[in-house]
Amino acid sequence: MIGVGLLWLCYPKKSSKVYKGSDCSRESVMYMLSEEGYEPVRQIAIDDDWSALRFRSTDKIKKMVRTFAVTEAGKKRTEQE
Repeated sequence: MIGVGLLWLCYPKKSSKVYKGSDCSRESVMYMLSEEGYEPVRQIAIDDDWSALRFRSTDKIKKMVRTFAVTEAGKKRTEQE
């Protein structure tokens, strides 16, 4: 991705009755994109069945203010900041 490097990804909630048994989850999506250098920076509920995570390239995150990171670069930054 060029520029800001911002990406939203939707996934079915585990509590969804419509998408029961889906193997797509917050954790699987989060770790899949961490391999590409993206950290989840925001989570929202879309409706009763769907949620979304907003991802940003680790080098585009101004300040890591949390203790949890999924990328190696993010883990190093959380230790430093």
